[in-house]
Amino acid sequence: MDPLQRYSSSLKRAKSFFEGKNTKTPKGTPITQSQLLKLYQNRADCPICGTEFSGTNHNTEHIHPRALGGANVASNKIQMCKLCNNCRNMTMQHGLIGPPYSKSYPQMWEQIQRFIMWAEITVDDGLQAGEMFPEIHQFFMDERFAGQSPPKHPTRAFGRASTLDAATVPNYAHNGSPRATTPLTPTAPSAPATTPASEKKGFWQRVATPVLDFLTGYGREQPVPDRQTRGRKKPLRSTPNGSEAALEDGPPKVELEPRSTDDFVEFMLSILTPEPQELSLVGRSIESHLAGLNAKFTTTTYFLSLHGYPRGLKKAIQTHLGHRVVITENAGKQYVALASGDLVVETPPLITPTSSLIYETKPPTKKCPAVDSMFQQHVLAALSGIENEIKLSTISSVLEEYLESIGEPGKSFKQFAKSYGIPTTRTAVEIIDHYFPNTIGYRREGKTVVHIWLKVTEEE
Repeated sequence: MDPLQRYSSSLKRAKSFFEGKNTKTPKGTPITQSQLLKLYQNRADCPICGTEFSGTNHNTEHIHPRALGGANVASNKIQMCKLCNNCRNMTMQHGLIGPPYSKSYPQMWEQIQRFIMWAEITVDDGLQAGEMFPEIHQFFMDERFAGQSPPKHPTRAFGRASTLDAATVPNYAHNGSPRATTPLTPTAPSAPATTPASEKKGFWQRVATPVLDFLTGYGREQPVPDRQTRGRKKPLRSTPNGSEAALEDGPPKVELEPRSTDDFVEFMLSILTPEPQELSLVGRSIESHLAGLNAKFTTTTYFLSLHGYPRGLKKAIQTHLGHRVVITENAGKQYVALASGDLVVETPPLITPTSSLIYETKPPTKKCPAVDSMFQQHVLAALSGIENEIKLSTISSVLEEYLESIGEPGKSFKQFAKSYGIPTTRTAVEIIDHYFPNTIGYRREGKTVVHIWLKVTEEE
């Protein structure tokens, strides 16, 4: 059946949502506790990648996203591992330039329809069915599996949450051959329609015992974990997080070779876009990349350590990409995007002292002592990418970005001047006037605003 016809009700719902007065994403709720217990009792796995659910490595996915008008009802919910859940969200953000997605309507209505149909059909007909929408599907596969085929497939997955209550065994239509595994508790033999009262199970046998068995690991092997657990005190299963569980039946994990700063910059430029992405989602892209490489660990900390960096993805991006990225904060969340203009902007080179004109200063005084020429060199290098005049009040941010791009601690203009022995009592205008008389021009606008521009950047 044509997907447009098959999912016409979902598309009509989305259209009504975007054309309505309230386009705020409605709140969502997870599956019920009884449904969650059923997943654990059956050792259910992810319907997309086959990762076995354990601990907190899974989420409730709204198949038709609520941000696109999807309803918070059982028929629109399915349990997925966190990595698949997050990568589906990243795919939506990438293709629809959002959130909020209401700003993309009606200009991108065709793309919105295609994403909704992809999201629905990859659940109803299996992941491979998503190839019907190649541009969407390829992005998801690149993010989730580094462009490769999934290392394993679901075998004990459940379908939409609306089918969970009636299901007694994994009921996902696209489960593969059952794995030879031992269930958490012995399955009861087939019984006649009526069970004698003496054989009926009480509360502890039906509910409490399976839960305790799951939490304590009773009845199943408990191998010693040898992977990073990302702060978890005690793994509930042999796999400490979902990203590694997805590959547990695949080839052995590998320790990746150390990488260079150039490798880091090249990779980050390949996953960042001009549209702001939440920093946590950038981290998910890194985790997916490592999982696709079958890396021993799949954390951003491990990724940074490969390049010789300490913990802190934001700091690493600021330090090594500098002017190439813009990092912002909104509602307590960090966002990162490629800087406007060319997607790859080379770090401004340091200016070579080839002309006495470039570093000429006024005669030193007690208030403005002589300083090392590196002071002027760095300031001029920071401003070398500025073509027009800027407000003097912005020079600190320009200088900070420049210093961080060359691996130096970021400092404001006056802090940087102080590090070269210039008293903090000197104003920024006095510093410009004394140390850059022939290289930086300035003009006043009213009593408080000062504009500056670069007069000479290199010897003609």
